[in-house]
Amino acid sequence: MLKNHYNILYKLPALTASAMPKKLEALAKQLVTNGRMRIDADDKINFVRCPLPGKQDIFFSYRELFDRKLTNKTRNRLTQHLGEEAALEQIYYLKKEAKKSTKVPVDVEIKLARLFVQSAELQAIQLLLLEGTSIFISYNHTIRDLLDIEQFQTQGGNSGMQATGGVNRIFVSCGGDPLAKSKQTPNPSMARLMVIAAQEIAHNADMIRASNGAIISRYSAHLRNFRAKDEVATARISDLKNSTRIKDTAFKVKLAKLIAAEKTVKFYKQHNVSILRKKYANFKMWNQRKRFIKSCHASGLEFIDHINFPKKSGYLGVRVNILIDDMLFNLEPKASAYQHEDKIVEEAIICIEALARVPQQVVKWGHKATKFFYPKLYDIYYGDVIDGVTKTLQNYIQP
Repeated sequence: MLKNHYNILYKLPALTASAMPKKLEALAKQLVTNGRMRIDADDKINFVRCPLPGKQDIFFSYRELFDRKLTNKTRNRLTQHLGEEAALEQIYYLKKEAKKSTKVPVDVEIKLARLFVQSAELQAIQLLLLEGTSIFISYNHTIRDLLDIEQFQTQGGNSGMQATGGVNRIFVSCGGDPLAKSKQTPNPSMARLMVIAAQEIAHNADMIRASNGAIISRYSAHLRNFRAKDEVATARISDLKNSTRIKDTAFKVKLAKLIAAEKTVKFYKQHNVSILRKKYANFKMWNQRKRFIKSCHASGLEFIDHINFPKKSGYLGVRVNILIDDMLFNLEPKASAYQHEDKIVEEAIICIEALARVPQQVVKWGHKATKFFYPKLYDIYYGDVIDGVTKTLQNYIQP
């Protein structure tokens, strides 16, 4: 059964300032200091919920309530909703509530910010910051604790989400502590954060803005007459056929035989069998691996040179099979949220998802492997979408 994999990263991200590219480190610091990052880290939290009668809940970070550089914006925002006197009373109450929680350490905030900004293209992160998007990061497995009642009922089981329509929010769930020491490499929660963030940031980048910043359409779909853009729909089907062809070719050059050899080696490692049998099984596996790689080169499967797995101890065949199935799933994701009785609407939803999952696949498998499987969608995302984001940034900076 095909599924989306959240525990894979093409390369381990940087966590220290010295290891970060300078521009990305500047964005990470900005994300922390602008107070727009809300973190729910189990027993620690850096924001409070502010219910508004008859309206969607809003949230304020600890910094937005106590940092003098940000408090005027907080007061002005609440004044718009409640009036000046009620706003001051609400701020007093929110500060009391915020002090009840254990603060998220600054070191944790900046490390999470670094992970987040490494999940997407520089321009996509710059756009989020310029538009004042709120970033919600939860250590829980779903985003249910970050939503108001209405959202909880419809989207509480989601692992990530981005909101539009004047409410700029991105929600990411980690399913654990992304910064915890882990026997697994990468830390599964760290990988999950970056994979989900990549997809949700891409959804935001997919929005086409007018010169004044208003959202007028998507690159993936028409919003007024909700249907997929022809070029994206065509690209998705083309990439689906291409990925299916790759899978067929991989099995023709004995992928199944390599996987079987690897399973034998793994089984022998886990059970008490003779050293001779272990050595022979290992010899057969390595021999089969060499044949498989050679056959891939002869068959045009160049992606084989860009597989990220432990070269000495990892199982190449298993990794290739996961890669192929993961690529196929994300071109045609299965979930009740993507189903619709109107097949034109359903196609639009799937195209929106498929295009947003291109950078997610890059985070997991790298640019070269992703482009090999998704040549059409890759060019649309890193061409049309990112070019559009760049133009939007220029409009903001030079109106």
